[in-house]
Amino acid sequence: MPIADIFYDRNDGAFVFTRHDSHQRAFHQIGTMIFERAFPLVHNVENTCENCYTTLCREIGVEEIMDRHTGTYYERHLISYRDACKEFIGNVPNLALAHSCPAPKLLSIRLSLAELILRNVDNKARRGNRSDDFDLVLGELNERLKRLDFPFRYHGGVFQPAQDDLSEVELDTPFWSLVAAPVWKNVDDEMKDAFDARANNRDDAVFNASKALESTIKIISEKKGWSRGNEKGAANYVDNLVSAANGRFVETWEGEMLKAFFRDVRNPMGHGSGSGNRPNLNAHQTDWAIDFCIGWIKNLVRRSGI
Repeated sequence: MPIADIFYDRNDGAFVFTRHDSHQRAFHQIGTMIFERAFPLVHNVENTCENCYTTLCREIGVEEIMDRHTGTYYERHLISYRDACKEFIGNVPNLALAHSCPAPKLLSIRLSLAELILRNVDNKARRGNRSDDFDLVLGELNERLKRLDFPFRYHGGVFQPAQDDLSEVELDTPFWSLVAAPVWKNVDDEMKDAFDARANNRDDAVFNASKALESTIKIISEKKGWSRGNEKGAANYVDNLVSAANGRFVETWEGEMLKAFFRDVRNPMGHGSGSGNRPNLNAHQTDWAIDFCIGWIKNLVRRSGI
């Protein structure tokens, strides 16, 4: 059984110093958007909720995340997984976990369940040609979370930190929609790695973002039939895009800009420093480099028509 990617594991320290009720309005709206706006777009809602509920239980190591029984001591009833998920995400139920789980971790678990359900519905909506409708739901959800100063937004299958205006640009829904197709999976994964690295103050954020950009260039070169098989690095793939024989997909000056980025920004991070100083970018340079990669990826994907 594959290991599920959940918010709880990726964001250790989220909601630190936050009371359980601090973001209750946001969680209620997350639940409302899922159950009243997203679920009508897909079928087998009960099955979706059961899969996500049991997956979360397995990943955090508990039998149940809440007591699903209602009624009196003499007449007990088991509520559906759909009702359990709705209660767990959107309300403040009598949680068995609450007695042993600190408030920040409990909030992370609740957001993990919402993330799993949104990801599942996203996949179903795209298979059912309802991706545009689902994107509208996500747009409203993220706008609501922004107005409530909630510290995360949902994009590309995960809740990502959204602490400032720059984050809003980076997590812009059109970017994730462009790379949602299976052909761009590596681009999607590598850019998510870049965001996670920066959120956790790791020094490989720019390297991962540049990998996403290089993957984009390689995919376009290969899908267009321009790759020769003897390319030795990103610069050679850029040459394929610049080539007049290939219709000058990008202009020469654009190719030089891309090559300069790989040469001066990415390459020093991809090689051992030896006895020299290890290359490091400050926070502002990191923001610029990630934004550079996102902008170019969006531009190239749109041009390609792939």
